Amino acid sequence: DQHYRKLTASIEKYLQIENRNLGVVLGNGAIEVIYKTIEYLPIKKIIVATPTFSEYRRAAVLNNIPIDEVNLYDADGKLDMEKLLTLVEEQVLVILCNPNNPTGSLTPKEELMVLANKLNEHNGYLMVDETFIEFTSNYPAGSLLDSEIKNLVIIRALTKYFGMPGLRLGYGVFMN
Repeated sequence: DQHYRKLTASIEKYLQIENRNLGVVLGNGAIEVIYKTIEYLPIKKIIVATPTFSEYRRAAVLNNIPIDEVNLYDADGKLDMEKLLTLVEEQVLVILCNPNNPTGSLTPKEELMVLANKLNEHNGYLMVDETFIEFTSNYPAGSLLDSEIKNLVIIRALTKYFGMPGLRLGYGVFMN
């Protein structure tokens, strides 16, 4: 099946989203989904909270999209959401890794929802890389998968939590 219907249905069942109108996109690893999402979205700029995963920068550069990398994590790994909210502008994509890589800090879902709503008001997008979320103590409650926020993209991969090194399978869940 060139459309991977069974695989997509299995992912939707695992995520418990099979009866919702969400788009699940598969990729050759989470990195491909990140690159393709950035290529696809109608954005003028990307904001990335650092320190974090370096591929976000590469994807922006590859797609000729200006990127602001802003140090937004304090010494304890907490994200400065107030400062991040001041950076939101029209057609911006904010990329956050939650839990963050390499700090391991987890930003509360409620804070992410405030950010997503503000981005919606500015025709912007929020991409949350949840590649390691299944390892957190409050999973699935800490995930944004059950939210109804538009312009949200959640990135995941099978290789981390399921311990399948060498298998390149990532996916994105697009909220409509």
